[in-house]
Amino acid sequence: MPLPGGGTKRVITFLYFVIKSNLIIYCVAYDLIEYYIKRVPFHIKPLYMNNLPNRPKFSNKSINPVGKQSVRTTFKLHKENLRAMEEFSSRYEMKPKEVFDLLCTDEDITQQAITAYKPLMEKMSGDYVRKTYVISKSSKNKLNKLTRQHNLNRDTIVNVLLYYYKQTYEKLEEREKQGEIEAQKIISEFEEQVLNTEKHLKKLLSEDNPIIQRFGYIAILTMNLVDAIHEKIENCEPIDPDRM
Repeated sequence: MPLPGGGTKRVITFLYFVIKSNLIIYCVAYDLIEYYIKRVPFHIKPLYMNNLPNRPKFSNKSINPVGKQSVRTTFKLHKENLRAMEEFSSRYEMKPKEVFDLLCTDEDITQQAITAYKPLMEKMSGDYVRKTYVISKSSKNKLNKLTRQHNLNRDTIVNVLLYYYKQTYEKLEEREKQGEIEAQKIISEFEEQVLNTEKHLKKLLSEDNPIIQRFGYIAILTMNLVDAIHEKIENCEPIDPDRM
């Protein structure tokens, strides 16, 4: 099911700017955008999605009927990565099978992740949990190939990839949060100007003047937006773009 209200549009918009600002996860963001575009009614797609750039270094040649077959596979995941897997699945309404397909999509990103985080994951202590997932045969074959290339067991490969994407998205979300904090300051100052202007207009015009009524809508919208930004920053409550 698509996300309620403007949720899907927010995801598409967020991932589009991920592409524009951080090429290292270009392919992952592109795949997620494609995933949502197929499920989004045309009228809520942002206009710039009509000019989505081409996805680099990806060919459907690697996807075949055999690769799409599902297999049950058990992994030993660190608890932190298990939480990341669950969060990634729930946030984007994707099945674990689709998450594994994304993890194994781009070889360049996979190589960077293993190079950057393999030493850390090898030293990482704590609780590990055995978890069985239904994944595509194609993803399983790619993971097996990576184990041979890097002389690592499959569990380590999966833990590295999950940890890498978790760190990447946390950095992006933190950057977005800082932007929202700055936006809150700007819009709060604007709210003060709007309220002062409304008071001034009421001194000039009668209460039933349409200018007063129309400007009142602006004041209400601005106050509601300030409140919504506050709830997003403090309580992670999503902002509904369609709410007045």
